[in-house]
Amino acid sequence: MQCVDAGGPMTESSGPRFLLRACVFLLVLIGSLLQLVFFAMLPEIQLHAEFCNATLASRSLLAPTPTSGELLPPMKLFYQSLFVSPRELALQQKDEERRRNEAMAAAPKQTAIRGQDAKKKKKQKEQLTGFKDPLLKAFGEGETFQAETLAENQALMLQEQLERDEETERERQMALPPGFFLQTRGQGHEAINSKSAYCINVVTPSDSPGVLLDFELYLNALPSARPVYAYRGNGEQESDSNSNSDTKAVRRLDMPPSVIDIYLERHPVDKKYYPDFRAPKEKTIWMMQNVEFFDRHELANPTVGVMIVKNRIGLKKVLEYRYRHQLSYSIFYTKHTSRDLYQPAAKRDWTSFLHLAGWSPFKNTRVILQAWALHPEWPQLTLRVIKADLCAWIEEQFGTKETWRLQNVDYACGSVPPQEKDRLQNQIGLHLCPSETEGFGHYINEARSVGALILTSNVAPMNELVDEKSGVLVGESNKWWWQTKGDLFMPLAQVDVADIEQGVEQILLLSIEERQRMGRRSRAKFLEDRAYFLNAMTALEESLCQDEIRIEKLQPYLY
Repeated sequence: MQCVDAGGPMTESSGPRFLLRACVFLLVLIGSLLQLVFFAMLPEIQLHAEFCNATLASRSLLAPTPTSGELLPPMKLFYQSLFVSPRELALQQKDEERRRNEAMAAAPKQTAIRGQDAKKKKKQKEQLTGFKDPLLKAFGEGETFQAETLAENQALMLQEQLERDEETERERQMALPPGFFLQTRGQGHEAINSKSAYCINVVTPSDSPGVLLDFELYLNALPSARPVYAYRGNGEQESDSNSNSDTKAVRRLDMPPSVIDIYLERHPVDKKYYPDFRAPKEKTIWMMQNVEFFDRHELANPTVGVMIVKNRIGLKKVLEYRYRHQLSYSIFYTKHTSRDLYQPAAKRDWTSFLHLAGWSPFKNTRVILQAWALHPEWPQLTLRVIKADLCAWIEEQFGTKETWRLQNVDYACGSVPPQEKDRLQNQIGLHLCPSETEGFGHYINEARSVGALILTSNVAPMNELVDEKSGVLVGESNKWWWQTKGDLFMPLAQVDVADIEQGVEQILLLSIEERQRMGRRSRAKFLEDRAYFLNAMTALEESLCQDEIRIEKLQPYLY
């Protein structure tokens, strides 16, 4: 009886737990069914990567006409993004300078008038009281009147000279040849509060190394661009640089005038990245997007007039999204580039491997080490890791510097000086870059720049940078069932230990001459894409940053 009594409460308490679990299971099941119905009813878009690739191949500078209705660029928002023309911007700047000069010229005149009024009042007072200033007795009233007249004449002459100079400058501007854009104080390296006129504002909202590298590349490729650092405020926002840091106030940062504004990766409505930034509400903007960070609220925002995309998978995604949701932004397809790290004099080792694990958690470093641990006969792997949590995992699995157990792995944790990084990338000929995902893939592209043979993932955008003629592709797309519907979902690359083993063994079977030949193809593809990017930036500069806006050169890059 005691056993029965003890079991009674357990039986009673298990009933509510069972019901709770059943309810949770039913809710999950209902949610899954609703998702299934929603995605099943989405229309299929017959605009896939192969179609985009074929269309891109058919388009050239000699045949800029779009080959399909889906690729016809809507231009309304594009033209709305051109806030003012370069000539209008230059004239606005000169008008502001003229008004400032007029105010400065009027100041002495107003001072003289106030002085005359004071003299009159003083004289009236003397007449009423019979008191006379000793200075007037000493120098005489005639000399005082001459000084006042001289000051007035000098102020009038200065104002007339400024007006003549202004008219001469305006006539000179109207006679300038095509291609002129006024930059009175240099190009691209000034404080945001300078008064210079710039054609393009390039805005970075992040301190991400990849985004900052994009920032540098855009500024170097666009001579008429001004850098705008919106991340965590800018030096010019601080109200008093000499005040105590605890009491220092931060002012809101206004966007300086320009023809177009290019935002890197994030829309200005996102206050997480733009906490103290105020963009013009009425101005249509340009946005550069990384393919793994597409956000619907940014693409669908009515202020987005032009999307800048770097790769074919990005072009495919934004084309499909525009077509599906009937949006009106234009697409500026630029490809992209990275720093050219090639050192021709470097002696390359075509028998050892290199893997650089930066800040991204998607580099598959763990899988590479697990594969190398199974093959002590493999060649030397040079491994450099930055992230502290990844270093902790590696040292827990394979030992610290003193107890390191992988004899064929040269491992070091911590940041690598740029000169050392460049040396490793040039001297080691086989690079392991099996990323799960990339926005563009700067470290893959840098490997291409030095002419390395690259192992990477067989998923876009990684396999856009490397093909079977310039490297080795491993793994497959880890697609979820709803990612085939062509919206903004990006599948990750699934790369396991067996894939790394297969890829490395494939490389080891190649002769040294074959490895060198594939490395030369990598660099050739890097130079080809770099030329495309620079040509696209030149077309942008020459189309929008002249005295008259003409977009004929830009049209081959618009979709």
